[in-house]
Amino acid sequence: MKTIALGSLAVALVASAGMADIVPSDVDRTGYQMYTATAQEIGDAVAARGFPAMYDNIAAGPGGYLAFPAAEGVLGVSDYVSAATGNQALEQFRFVGGVTTASTVIFVDFFDAGANHVSGFGVTLPSAGNFIWTITLGGAFTAADTGLVQIVTDAGTAGQWFLSDGAAAVGSTGAADVDNNGQALDHNYAMTVPAPGAMALLGLGGLVAGRRRR
Repeated sequence: MKTIALGSLAVALVASAGMADIVPSDVDRTGYQMYTATAQEIGDAVAARGFPAMYDNIAAGPGGYLAFPAAEGVLGVSDYVSAATGNQALEQFRFVGGVTTASTVIFVDFFDAGANHVSGFGVTLPSAGNFIWTITLGGAFTAADTGLVQIVTDAGTAGQWFLSDGAAAVGSTGAADVDNNGQALDHNYAMTVPAPGAMALLGLGGLVAGRRRR
């Protein structure tokens, strides 16, 4: 279990993953907002982004990053547990992995702890190959405080969602972390929220803009 500071709140986080059968297969993605992603070489040091972590498992394990065999459709699902309450606005979503064809669309689906669909977004990965991908959401997207994350490739394309070679904890869903070979591993991804100061500045900016309009 990891404990990560979220502002003044200590957030206890647990990650585990199962496969596609623990979440619904009939997710309606027609209303998903599309984003672009920026790539960082997997061998590079991961720079701090300046945002507090809601969940962070982006680092490689002692044996480095490990990957699912390239697959089409659902690449895997991971669950997380937070001491935060209510939905959290996400500033960024980052994950390690990639696709075999450039300009492939992937979808990131969010579910609550009961596997009920909450929200999600789509993103185009402009390059083929595996990278550390950063998707900037700008705080306009929310995820459940405790729930599941699923990554899905567009129809007819393949990709991978990387894992660390550390023993997985069991999260709220009770789903064991496994790769396609049944080995216990953790998905490598991170969810960050806007820094409190940034949110205050956004509010002040809106107030100033409102005064100008008057």
